[in-house]
Amino acid sequence: MRLLVRPLLMLTLALAGTATAASAQEAETLAGVPEIVSSASAEQPVRADLALVTLRFGRVGRTPAEAGRNTALAADSLRRMLRPLGIPADSVISASTWYWWRGRVEAIVANRSVPRWVEDGRGGGHRSDSTVSDTTFRVSESLQVRIRDLRRVGAVIDAALAAGITDISDVTFSATNTENEQREAIRLATQRARRNAEAIALAGGGRVGRTLRLSTDGNGAAPRSVPYDVLHLEAVTAEDAGGAPGSTVVVGPVLRVSATVHGRWQLVEGS
Repeated sequence: MRLLVRPLLMLTLALAGTATAASAQEAETLAGVPEIVSSASAEQPVRADLALVTLRFGRVGRTPAEAGRNTALAADSLRRMLRPLGIPADSVISASTWYWWRGRVEAIVANRSVPRWVEDGRGGGHRSDSTVSDTTFRVSESLQVRIRDLRRVGAVIDAALAAGITDISDVTFSATNTENEQREAIRLATQRARRNAEAIALAGGGRVGRTLRLSTDGNGAAPRSVPYDVLHLEAVTAEDAGGAPGSTVVVGPVLRVSATVHGRWQLVEGS
């Protein structure tokens, strides 16, 4: 086994040395080559296909267990209300993150006065009120609703309001499949970067030669979620969105995928 390992190690070192020498030779060759450096960005629109909204609510009970049971029943009732809207149970998940239990159970102490009569032993007495503390417990819950049919966003909000839930987060939108738009943004950014390089070369009395290097910045990263409250909507009615008059209407935005390309080209003197 030892005889097999040593030649393999020597071969690996030899290949590494060859690659290093080739890289150094290439760098030395390009060191004296005049070059043009250019960058450009491009965007592509992409339709949002996922909406997220968080619903926060709570229920009370005489004990923590009773409050927790009432909260669980309210969550189950909400899931049943959303099911006819095309929202499956596994799309209504807990929205709590780290330390999710902290703050979920709250003790509510209410003091009240209880009047009582204190006898003095001589047939008389006086009134002496005492303070009694009543303790109840409140368990809070946060559920995130994932909506893939964006036409149902308004209906989900209406269902939450009908269930007595008023703590409703902003609606955020995202796109789950942006591969084609990412590639198109990279292609357009590359073309723009080269055109910029050609303009620079022409202005300097030269022309663009061979490509030395191309790289992307972010590689066309997926778009971030956009809060609904920052969007501007005009002249949208319930009838336009396919909803009933008086219902909540939410229109999904068009997101954008962006890409930045950095390029280096050889500068050839003279036109």
